[in-house]
Amino acid sequence: MRARTTAGPGRSPSGVPVRDSKAPHGPVLVFAPAGWSSFDVAVENGHFSV
Repeated sequence: MRARTTAGPGRSPSGVPVRDSKAPHGPVLVFAPAGWSSFDVAVENGHFSV
């Protein structure tokens, strides 16, 4: 299962913008690409209950 996020224009070298899909005009959290990638892999491998 992929994490469901609403990101701005997508991944960039400076970060991955993520916001709550229920509040598309709300604040954005920006994660380092390597950190987001690690989180994404952990979710896909079932390390978190989603």
